[in-house]
Amino acid sequence: MQLISMVAAACILVMGPVGADPPTTGLKFESGVNGRPVLVSSSRRKALPVSSAALEDARQTLPDGFDQFETSRFVLLSDTSITRTGHQAELLERAYHQFCRVAREQGWAYEPLRHRLVAVLFNDRDEFLAYAREVDGLGIDGISGYYHPGRDRLVFYAMETDPQVIKARQVLQDLTSQAGELRDGIREALGRGDSEYCHRMRSQLDRVESILSDRRRKLEQWSSESEMATAIHEAIHQLCFHTRLQSPDVVYPLWLSEGLASSFETTEPDSAFGPDHRDHARIDRVRAWSRDDELVPMEELISIVSMHVLEGEQAEIFYDQSAVLFSWLVAEDPSSVRAFLRRLREDGVRMASPEYMVGVFTECFGEPGSIQRSWLRAIDSY
Repeated sequence: MQLISMVAAACILVMGPVGADPPTTGLKFESGVNGRPVLVSSSRRKALPVSSAALEDARQTLPDGFDQFETSRFVLLSDTSITRTGHQAELLERAYHQFCRVAREQGWAYEPLRHRLVAVLFNDRDEFLAYAREVDGLGIDGISGYYHPGRDRLVFYAMETDPQVIKARQVLQDLTSQAGELRDGIREALGRGDSEYCHRMRSQLDRVESILSDRRRKLEQWSSESEMATAIHEAIHQLCFHTRLQSPDVVYPLWLSEGLASSFETTEPDSAFGPDHRDHARIDRVRAWSRDDELVPMEELISIVSMHVLEGEQAEIFYDQSAVLFSWLVAEDPSSVRAFLRRLREDGVRMASPEYMVGVFTECFGEPGSIQRSWLRAIDSY
């Protein structure tokens, strides 16, 4: 099974200065008000308000059966297990910490959290898709999580109910049954003293168990990495818009919004991550697409404002290209990144034309063709 190269394309942002805190560690559940589970850390700071319009809206639109969990900066409404909810909460808190670290170091202008941020976690994918479609107006079956700026909430589902996971687990079950049948055959052969048949069956059993172990490991890795990438990607969208680094009233070029969020994706959330850390797997893919002349031309890339124009592998290329480009700009020209973010927010354009997007990019960074050549030369030298 392919690992997370397509995870970003399965996430979606629905378009419509504080200092960095120390890492959140030692999170645990305690009994809160009225026995409500609260996920807390050992840090002591002024608590953010729990109540918000976003939380009330989520509560009113969700079916029965969702429990409320609270961390220092998030409120999670979940109908899945406490273990899975706690893992999601850890990822969201880590995303917050790394967002603040990068924003502070880069000098990005952003505001403090006004209240704890809202995240919804469905146990069942079909219920997640129904909610996305009926409540938030999304009809894209391929999404595994999204952020809605207008309602300021994250929505996810547990990866255990993902079709790819279900299909892979069926294959594992079939292999497990096959291994069981081989063991039965070996026992019968031993009973009748057929050593040659027993030897053949043991060889087959070794092969099946090796395949089973390898596929189980790959499935667990894919599921874990997909869950991490989706949670962090969407949390970065939420943090960007809630803190007004990006304005929910502005239409942004897609490469910026998705490149920024994608550049934080990681498979090692306990370490520092973000656009100031190179994603070598992503860089390798971009190099390969560049050699095959499959990258989106720079002027086209910077003018796209909707995912609807991207299909299939083109979406995967777009996400990787945007993430690597954003990380390179952060490293090479951080003052222009700040100016670009500030200019888009101050202009407040809600119906941006491709000409506007190309014009602002050119004013802040330079001629698109020249930028593409410099960027590709740079990543070839990494």
